[in-house]
Amino acid sequence: MLRWLVGVMVLVLVVVGGVSLVAGFVWNNTVDREVDLFLAGTGLPLFDSQPIQAQDLAELPEPVRRWLRQANVVGAKPVRTVRLQQEVTLRLDSEAPWLSGSAVQYFRTREPGFLWHVRLRMNPLLHIVGRDRYADGGGHMQIMVQSLFPVVDAAGREIDQGTLLRYLAEVVWFPTAALDDRIQWQAVDEGAAQAAMTYGGVTVTGMFHFDAAGQVTRFEAQRYKESEGTYSLEDWIITMTAHRSAAGLVIPTKADVTWRLAEGDFHWFSCEVTAIEYTF
Repeated sequence: MLRWLVGVMVLVLVVVGGVSLVAGFVWNNTVDREVDLFLAGTGLPLFDSQPIQAQDLAELPEPVRRWLRQANVVGAKPVRTVRLQQEVTLRLDSEAPWLSGSAVQYFRTREPGFLWHVRLRMNPLLHIVGRDRYADGGGHMQIMVQSLFPVVDAAGREIDQGTLLRYLAEVVWFPTAALDDRIQWQAVDEGAAQAAMTYGGVTVTGMFHFDAAGQVTRFEAQRYKESEGTYSLEDWIITMTAHRSAAGLVIPTKADVTWRLAEGDFHWFSCEVTAIEYTF
């Protein structure tokens, strides 16, 4: 009997493992096709691909000018696309364990959008894959266990708001996009400026904070948060803790993301950019 039970358990593990491998192969192929579609046409030159000049910053608030100058935007060509790699940790709630993994993210700037694909390790046998997408003015989020079992499949106006807001916050990784006409800047004080971005019929606003050297250190906004099937606007805060030069641009490389909730702060996500590539 014991041998029979062991044999059955081994067979189940083999079958589950095989199904997971096939599902992973299908997921990876889907990701590759989606990236190809997302980047289609982005290789075409921009109408104005001349290097950015100092006078191009003249109408911006002083904190934003200071940030872009120290980020080496002056003299750089506008970024068309971005591919970056991250090491990430996240947790689903304040009592849940931290999960670690890696992510790849693509951005395009002429038609603002991003694709973020992540793979997280739950234990030696289980993993989670996820995809966050913003394209053509709409957002879509998917999360699957073992690349097979869907646990999140979300879209709608709240997701559209959240993904556009994420794009706005993450222009710090390709700072030439701060000059996009769809982003309107307003000074708050010497160390902060508010940005409002309109695209796809949605407008989002957020506050960028800068240190004395001009480096961006924090982003704050109100973003829709889902809880048990309902959404509420909550304070969403990104703290940037390290910076370095990448392809000539100075960008943040480490960040922590926190929800500021009535019951207390919930730090749920951290990432480190390990590699980044641009097309200009």
